Amino acid sequence: MALVCLKFDFTLLSRAKHRKKDEMPKMKTHKSAAKRYKVTATGKIVRRQAGIGHLLQHKSASRKRRIFKMISISESHFKLISKELPYRKYAR
Repeated sequence: MALVCLKFDFTLLSRAKHRKKDEMPKMKTHKSAAKRYKVTATGKIVRRQAGIGHLLQHKSASRKRRIFKMISISESHFKLISKELPYRKYAR
């Protein structure tokens, strides 16, 4: 009996699947940011306010009404959050 040694080309595994030579890879959405922020139809990014998770019994009714609403993010954070959401679409 003769031993047969088959060669396997490992370079096939390392190549990107079906990607053209000059094509850049796709940008990935930051999934936790996609869950925290919503985009309005006008393009604004809105978020929930902090302080509504627990300990609500000592907060006044007007304060609770105010913090349960969505608010838009500040201008200083807009560029940072926009990087995490490269394919922004408005919330449906």
